[in-house]
Amino acid sequence: MKKIALFAALLLAATGCKDETEPLQPQPKNTGSYLLYTTLPAGQFDQLELKVAGAVVGTLTAPFVATGNREVPVSSMPSTVVRLERPEGTYELEAVATLKGQKRAAWSTSLRFETGKIKRSNFQAE
Repeated sequence: MKKIALFAALLLAATGCKDETEPLQPQPKNTGSYLLYTTLPAGQFDQLELKVAGAVVGTLTAPFVATGNREVPVSSMPSTVVRLERPEGTYELEAVATLKGQKRAAWSTSLRFETGKIKRSNFQAE
């Protein structure tokens, strides 16, 4: 029993000790956020794919519906809102709405990310 306790103590000491001077992981600086959503009626799309620089950054599968005193989303909500965070700067965003695999609408816009700000962009019928 003493050998097991000694082994456990040595193992704990070896794995639990950390060099206090170990550098911390870098935290993102100068980032901003966008809440991306659509108010297209559900019957007009079943998927809205969002791309930045050709890479998919999210997909919406349901419209955001304003309720009570909430006219715009305040945070990421599964299937209705995508929160996109990027370093400060301007990025090109492409969005394509499809219904049963057929393209129904498309948008292309520039998003200006600003440090510490949360902006919103609604993809809606023109």
